[in-house]
Amino acid sequence: MSNRLDNTRVVTFKEDYNIKGRTTPLYSKGSEYAIHHKTVEKLKSLGAKFDSKIFDEKGAVAKAKEAFLKQKQKELKEE
Repeated sequence: MSNRLDNTRVVTFKEDYNIKGRTTPLYSKGSEYAIHHKTVEKLKSLGAKFDSKIFDEKGAVAKAKEAFLKQKQKELKEE
């Protein structure tokens, strides 16, 4: 696994997170983002409410391969 993906966390926000001076939330409730681990720590210290888990690289690659193969089979059937 690359270092870039080792440092990635998948974050799901439990409530809207907003910065002072903004009218719309920066992160809305229920939204999911892939964020660097240091940014996750900073958001937590600023009081954001969220669930965090390590990015599953193998699962993401398998899902992408499956979608690619499905699309390829669909194109072959259309020909």
